[in-house]
Amino acid sequence: MKRKREGNNNVHNNSFQSKKHNFEALAEKYPSLEPFVTVKNGKAKIDWNDPLANRELTRTLLQEDFQIDINLPLDHLCPTVTSRLNYILWIQDLLNYGCSFKKRKLDQNKKNQPAITGIDIGTGASCIYPLLGVRLSGWSFLATDIDASSIDYARENIARNNWEDHIKLRLVENREQILLGVIEEDDQYDFSMCNPPFFEHVEDKEVNPKRNCTATDSELATEGGELAFITKMIDDSLVLKDRVHWYTSLIGRKVTMKLLVKKLHSVGITNIRTTTFTQGYTSRWAIAWSFSDSGLELLQVESVREEVLGRETKIYVDKLDFDEMINIIHNTFKQTSVKYKTSETGKITGKLYANSTWWKDLQNIEPINSGTLLMPMPPDLIFCIELEILTFHNRNYVLNVNISPVKSDVGTAELYILLQNNLGS
Repeated sequence: MKRKREGNNNVHNNSFQSKKHNFEALAEKYPSLEPFVTVKNGKAKIDWNDPLANRELTRTLLQEDFQIDINLPLDHLCPTVTSRLNYILWIQDLLNYGCSFKKRKLDQNKKNQPAITGIDIGTGASCIYPLLGVRLSGWSFLATDIDASSIDYARENIARNNWEDHIKLRLVENREQILLGVIEEDDQYDFSMCNPPFFEHVEDKEVNPKRNCTATDSELATEGGELAFITKMIDDSLVLKDRVHWYTSLIGRKVTMKLLVKKLHSVGITNIRTTTFTQGYTSRWAIAWSFSDSGLELLQVESVREEVLGRETKIYVDKLDFDEMINIIHNTFKQTSVKYKTSETGKITGKLYANSTWWKDLQNIEPINSGTLLMPMPPDLIFCIELEILTFHNRNYVLNVNISPVKSDVGTAELYILLQNNLGS
């Protein structure tokens, strides 16, 4: 069955690249792009199967959208801007959960705060991740690569943008080393990032004739493919522990992600994040793990949210008498500004509105790509809750809970967890 092209699904909410570019206008502004733009029936197009066209478009978009000037050699990997930007923005989300050794919440507008520092494993000739990270967020980088020519081109691209103070390069001469042996003994980083070689063998790229790319052998393939590479990264992290706050990597195959999550669980790592980036026909995945508890509370919230929405759930109460239970429910609703009433049958119904200070505070801790609907203030109804109290085994009680979002699901899981904790269940 032929798959229909769906456009930019799962492009990060903050992506500059979610907008559509006018190729004809870009070709007029950047003459080097003009030979690769054709106009037919009033529509300007680019041949996506032409590596030279892709190379020039990448250079143009980096200059147009980010004022980044780079040289891309013809025999090295040509990165697409949107996919690289999505990865950078996702790491920004991870850092919003908590920022490693600086002991402060990330605030890009606050001056004189310690710089965010990251490692780009296999930076390539373009050095695109560090360049975007510096431009967008003012981060600092250690950028590594096993290919000497890639390091030379990366150094040129850093100099073109005058960011030598932000990006340090390191040639890794031992191809078996990823993090261990590369990071200096006392170095600590907020994150590591990597776009590992996709194939096990260079010849494997011929299996997909539609995959048009120019790249060095080391950019295309590594022994054991991406699974072996990222598994080695996990093994390195077990030694380095919290010297890197968030370990991350892109993934080319969904099955690889499932195997890596299983690997992480098997070695006792529970703080794990995954995501999907989709552009047209192409999907890529990303995985992150941390030895800290950053974002674990939100991870619990996300899990509970999936559990409580659209279905009846139960809270068991076995250590309180009826009056104590009712008082706790009422006080919890008052704490969260839920407007509630009790029917003649004893059923408690509540409504949460957008003027709730508790709800507004919750939005400030939501990750920026969570899909949260930031609604205007009153009189918008956010969600409804219904509690039915049943007697369960003598003097124990069970609450049947139904929560129905109206404008947003933010606060649904948080209120459910708060009720559970306050009732001691």
